[in-house]
Amino acid sequence: MALTNSIAFINLQNSERDFGKIRVWGTIGWIAAGLGLAGWRMIAKSAGSIAIKGDTLFLAGLFSIVMGVLSIGLPHTPSRKAEEVPAHS
Repeated sequence: MALTNSIAFINLQNSERDFGKIRVWGTIGWIAAGLGLAGWRMIAKSAGSIAIKGDTLFLAGLFSIVMGVLSIGLPHTPSRKAEEVPAHS
């Protein structure tokens, strides 16, 4: 989470104004994904024909591939050079 926060702060035009909105929508997306997976599990338990052993791991693998492909389109974010600290004499 710290890495995504750092990337967001570097790339946002006004991080103080926009960061809260991004975090809220990120949380909503996390909840929606959890509910979607829980809904899938409920359907799979009720209809034995679509239940696949290890389907949660299959979905996790599928989503990992999708996130990997989408991450290719992320903006280039070079690291910031550390500011020089003057030496004390």
